[in-house]
Amino acid sequence: MNTLVLRRFKGALILSLPDEFVAQNHLKAGSVVKCIRVGQDMLIVRPVRNKLSLEQLLADTPEDSRVKGWESLG
Repeated sequence: MNTLVLRRFKGALILSLPDEFVAQNHLKAGSVVKCIRVGQDMLIVRPVRNKLSLEQLLADTPEDSRVKGWESLG
């Protein structure tokens, strides 16, 4: 278990995340995390994962790799 030190920055207390947690969850500066549970002596934090819409997924898919006419299937 890592021992972490709180730091003060502009009136707020800052907690650095362990490198292992950052790497496992593919986090970087600007990533969003959510505090999902606060107890008297614990804090549970999870990364927020954005769910992409079909439109977003299609925008990133090259035209030549799509099956022609797939929209009318089903």
